[in-house]
Amino acid sequence: MAADRLFPDSRLSPVRVGRATDWVSVAAGAHHTVAIRRDGSLWSWGSNRYGQLGTGTAADRNFPGRVGASYDWAFVDASNRQTVAIKTDGSLWAWGLNHRGQIGDGTTIDRHHPTRIGTDYDWAFVSTYSHTVAIRTDGSLWAWGNNMGGQLGDGTEIDRHAPIRVGTDHDWAMASAGGGQTAAIRTDGSLWTWGNNRNGRLGDDTVGNRHIPARIGDSYDWELVAASVALTAAIRATGDVYTWGEF
Repeated sequence: MAADRLFPDSRLSPVRVGRATDWVSVAAGAHHTVAIRRDGSLWSWGSNRYGQLGTGTAADRNFPGRVGASYDWAFVDASNRQTVAIKTDGSLWAWGLNHRGQIGDGTTIDRHHPTRIGTDYDWAFVSTYSHTVAIRTDGSLWAWGNNMGGQLGDGTEIDRHAPIRVGTDHDWAMASAGGGQTAAIRTDGSLWTWGNNRNGRLGDDTVGNRHIPARIGDSYDWELVAASVALTAAIRATGDVYTWGEF
């Protein structure tokens, strides 16, 4: 990248964050970062215009700061301008930008504190961008938020402000929310995508949008998939990495 395109405080190599050595997971959004420490505490830093740091304010923070006082955070993901997380009891939480219902609390009101989504205790995995997808412990898949390209997988392009079930299957292993698409893997190792297909980001050899999950290829050895703004990447059991979409 040319020097004149860099932000003033850009770093061109890894920089140590603080002196703590007990971090266990981290997720980076567009302009903020969230992380969990070994004691189950949650920390955040960066841009906070929409409350995505979960501090109760809209003030940016240039260093890690504690989010609340709980010690039971198990998983966290950050996206464009919001954050989602799961506690050890299986409860689901979200905060930040909510203009398309991506928080999932039934409103389009931004949240500056972690907000409980529903009353269930069986959430196992969650991923967010301008929409959110999540998997329950029974293997069912759920989605909410921006649905402009059909990325919620419910057969429509209608935004949803609370979790809705995607199909009736109970064999989803993981899912990833991208800029306008969703990618997921079933327990049998098959790969599925749906949503906005601009520049081939779904990987189905077309550029047409999909409003429901569509199988990609005939392999049963997909282990990991990640959807980004305009491209998707996945890893097979062989260790090979595949990418498709806009480069």
